[in-house]
This record gives sequence, structure tokens and C-alpha cells, in this order.
Amino acid sequence: MFVENSKVGGQKTQLLKFVMEAENEQSVREQLAKLPLYQQKLVTINHVQRLGSKWLDNTPQANNFGLTFIWKAGVEPLEIDRVLGIDLQRVIALNQVGTVTSSYIDTQDLDNGVVRPTYLVAVLAKDAEQALEMSKQFEAVTMGYADVQVEPLGHKLDMSQL
Repeated sequence: MFVENSKVGGQKTQLLKFVMEAENEQSVREQLAKLPLYQQKLVTINHVQRLGSKWLDNTPQANNFGLTFIWKAGVEPLEIDRVLGIDLQRVIALNQVGTVTSSYIDTQDLDNGVVRPTYLVAVLAKDAEQALEMSKQFEAVTMGYADVQVEPLGHKLDMSQL
């Protein structure tokens, strides 16, 4: 779970962001509905985003941002494979120095029936601007093959001790 400081209706508040494993969105909603905060109507589910399968995790309790790389149309499958190989090596290298904290990989179905991999990389950054700047280290971005969405994750909380 991550906690992000935010403002809602001009009021300072904390947003809770859960990263959890589930079969589908309905399963996520059912699991979250069991939480006392939800049952007491203290929180609502605003958004469920599919991340894919986690293949890397080293998340410290610090400010995390998610970078989601989404392929643009017109990139050849062999070129995607080449770039993906470079970027996954970059993820591992950045994880070893502590910049990347976790990573997820999924697929994107394009209109023409082509299936392409997408990936979310959680990074440590002081703000969204720095996180977006970090995305420029990835081949998919440098080559102009992918768009990047930045999602503030907040600070990680270790729920295993509760």
C-alpha cells in the first residue's frame, strides 16, 4: 500500500493506493470492500488499474512514482522486442542502484489485433517532473516509440507487520 499526500476539495488529505494481486477488477473491488475503512464509508474506490505481473520489487518507504510505457502505433514487432530487451536491462541496472523499486509487465491490445508488451516501472523521485525526466533513460522513450504516463504512488507502507 502507498500513501500519497493530496488535496480534495481544497482540503489536505492522504490518498491510499493499493497494489494487489487479483484475477480482474471485480476481484480487486471485492477484496477492498472487506476493509473496515471501506465498510465504514471512510474511503471509496476511485480507480483500478491493471499493472500486469510483478517481476521485480525492492520498494523502500520513500516517494514513489509509477512510469507506464505505452507503445505508439507503427513500431515493428522485431523493433519492439529489441527495445524491450534494452529497457528491461535498464530496469535491472536502475534497480541495483536503488532508483527503480519495482516493475510490472503486461500487454496492450492494439486496434489491428497486434499485442504489445507494456510496462510500469516504479521509481524514486522528488516529484512527477523528475520521474518523467527519468523516463528519458529508456530506449522506448528516446526512440519516440512509447508515451509515458506518470502516476504518483506516494510512500510505501509495510502492511505485513499489521
